[in-house]
Amino acid sequence: MKNSKRCPKCLSGDIILVPGKRDAGGAGNLISVSRWNPFATVKPVLHVCGACGYTENWLVSLEDIARVKAMYGEGRGKLRCCGSGRRASARTSPCRVAGR
Repeated sequence: MKNSKRCPKCLSGDIILVPGKRDAGGAGNLISVSRWNPFATVKPVLHVCGACGYTENWLVSLEDIARVKAMYGEGRGKLRCCGSGRRASARTSPCRVAGR
């Protein structure tokens, strides 16, 4: 959607861009990029198909992509897969979550 300017589901070219935002109380489609600063976020742009309603979130800035990668990249995220298809927190052993 971002690059082709077409909906991958219905192939419509009617794509609406909705900028990311922070609502009152901190709600919104934001990605946190700091453990200590709740205002350190990146704002994905929502791409909405005007024909079928399919949506995708995209980061449009290379700087924003780098910030997300620095926070959640390989071995850095708060969550990790335990191999069972379920998610484990950084403080929980994968085996305990998987019931092994």
